[in-house]
This record gives sequence, structure tokens and C-alpha cells, in this order.
Amino acid sequence: MYSSEARAEERIQRARELPGFLDEPDCFYINHYTVDQDHWTEGFASIPCEGKAD
Repeated sequence: MYSSEARAEERIQRARELPGFLDEPDCFYINHYTVDQDHWTEGFASIPCEGKAD
């Protein structure tokens, strides 16, 4: 999380040079969140990965 959209954009530009991200340069998006507020109020669910050992 970044304090401004400009800082998030700067970080995206740096991350695009890293392995993995280099192959997917358009995989980033910026989403806005309100600070000091719960966002996962109903918990979360785990989705098992196929082929993964238990």
C-alpha cells in the first residue's frame, strides 16, 4: 500500500523490471482503500490448488 497514487505508479515502474513481472508488465492495477477501516469483515476462503499435496 502506498500513500498516494503517484507513489504506487512509481513502484509499478520499478517492479516491471523484476523477474516474473518483466514477463507480465501490464498485470498491475491500483485500487483505492480507506485507511483505518476493516476490509475483510466476513473472513476469507481458501481454494485448494490442484495437484498440491495435503
